[in-house]
Amino acid sequence: MEIAELDYKSHKTRDMYKQINHLAGGNKKKERFLKNDDGTLITSSVEIANRWSEYFDELLNCDEPDEVFSFDLEPWNEQDCPEPTLEEIKLQVKWLKNHKSPDEDEVQAELLKNGGEELLTKLWKLICQIWKSEKIPEEWKAATICPIHKKGSMQDLLEKVIRAMNVRPDERVKLQDSSIGLLAYADDLVLMEESPNALKSLFGRLQRMASKVGLQTNETKTEYMVVGRRETAGVYPSLNVRNYVFSRAKQFKYLGSVITEKNEIVKEISARILAGNRAYHGLAKLLGSRSLSRELKI
Repeated sequence: MEIAELDYKSHKTRDMYKQINHLAGGNKKKERFLKNDDGTLITSSVEIANRWSEYFDELLNCDEPDEVFSFDLEPWNEQDCPEPTLEEIKLQVKWLKNHKSPDEDEVQAELLKNGGEELLTKLWKLICQIWKSEKIPEEWKAATICPIHKKGSMQDLLEKVIRAMNVRPDERVKLQDSSIGLLAYADDLVLMEESPNALKSLFGRLQRMASKVGLQTNETKTEYMVVGRRETAGVYPSLNVRNYVFSRAKQFKYLGSVITEKNEIVKEISARILAGNRAYHGLAKLLGSRSLSRELKI
């Protein structure tokens, strides 16, 4: 906590929030998947690793070209190049950028900058040894590759599926002056119909179109809900669609809002109060600490 307070007073906002998030805790689960060349999705860790291996093998090992450009190369420089000096190594370490991800050795730039004279001297001697032998250590040849998910790729697949379904106006639920048959946000889909049979038909069409791009329905995460004023708990206990059996939900959360089978706003208000209390109690230790100033808490 003292570190967070010092970062706040030193206007190191990035470090301050990092300390607070670390003390408050909480991690988000990461979903890992990869799209194959044919458009299908692979989710197995082994298959994903093999696909990345194939991709970089094709990218970095190309065939020899049939024709090459001619280059006017400069004459070979025969002049001896002196070994780097300790002052040069210190200057290069000083210019290293902070807050960068480390490599396999987990050594960050901040450690080298604050390692002192002894660390810089040993680093200089190591580089001089490499300079003389002209051999790079094998550990330095390894690279950690972090693939970055391209925005829109998952949404593009879902958009293709939705467009291919071609939901007609008569298949939608009428809400005042509009009609809605399908809601979609990111990878969450909500199907809406007037009857169980119509909903089954719409889901069957969704399943057929989704299978063409490698998407599948997660039965354990898929539920259905009957919205109405009448009591229908015993009428539709579950929904059987082909090989799937979907359990019935009394409420679900969509885009942060709680929707209930009776459209009760009380549930939504209670959920927001509960989320506020959870956030407050998660930071109670920080808010009650005397090590943090009132300005930082506010």
